[in-house]
Amino acid sequence: MIDRTPFSVGFAITLWSSCFVAFRISLTSFDPEPLALLRVTIAATCMVIFGIIKKIRLPQLRDIPTFFFHGLIGIVAFNLAILHGAERISVGSTSFIVSTVPVIATILAVVFLKERITRRNIFGIIISMIGVGIISFGEGDGLTLNVGALFVLMASCFDSVYNIFQKQMLKRYTSVEYVTYTFIAGALSLCVYMPDLIIQLGDASPSALMSTFYLGFLGTAAPYALWCYSISKSNISRIVVFQYAIPILATAIGYVVLGETSPSMALWGGVVALFGAMVSSLPSRFIPKHFAHQLPPFLDVPEGGYMKEKCVTPCTIRHDDRSAP
Repeated sequence: MIDRTPFSVGFAITLWSSCFVAFRISLTSFDPEPLALLRVTIAATCMVIFGIIKKIRLPQLRDIPTFFFHGLIGIVAFNLAILHGAERISVGSTSFIVSTVPVIATILAVVFLKERITRRNIFGIIISMIGVGIISFGEGDGLTLNVGALFVLMASCFDSVYNIFQKQMLKRYTSVEYVTYTFIAGALSLCVYMPDLIIQLGDASPSALMSTFYLGFLGTAAPYALWCYSISKSNISRIVVFQYAIPILATAIGYVVLGETSPSMALWGGVVALFGAMVSSLPSRFIPKHFAHQLPPFLDVPEGGYMKEKCVTPCTIRHDDRSAP
């Protein structure tokens, strides 16, 4: 029997990578706020249909305010920040900065959840933040910080906070239920931009409309379902490594579709940021054994690996096991 897991993982990663290009196309006709409303509404509708098929439970009344608060941080604030950033910097730079979500989530987990951190994590975090700084200066005019890079970094912070918030809720809800209800809350919160969306829909180009529907369905709902399927069929520590291919794929897709190239300084900064994220968050099982024995003392790799390997189902997968645009 053919193992479909590699295909589902590859398809999900490719769809997430293409989101950064779709942002640029959609932003030619929509402002970030109306675009966020349309994208989140389409995604929420798809997730509701998916939830009905999966027969998810309704939320408890006492948890509805929490879903709205989490939706404001992880859905509304994240989408507004990343769209304002994508409007100002290249596809490659945007995707490389978003790849630092695991790094920021690690910092927040240490501060708020008192989770353990190793010297290897600290070293990776420092490298990753240096890379983000290089991207920001590379996208700026001379030795100036680019506002777009700061917006995307803010989006990464919002997504990381969302990761931390959800840990308590996932003790009572499945990941499908949690994400569905936070997206619904986010869509309802963004409805304040409905008048602007109605006006801009009338003037939107066909390519921008198609790109936005692509963002909501194929860029959000579909890859999430594929990722859940992959997690249910494989070990999370085996497939999470593939998320680091997203910025590389996004840069390649941006070049092919838009003919867009990142400034060389920003591109090198992206490589540095990605390397730092990998050093900080990858399990030591992915570091070659002959190399692991030669690591300097500050790269403290705990015996048995940083991440304990265990098999989880879609009902227990955490959102922070991936970073989705």
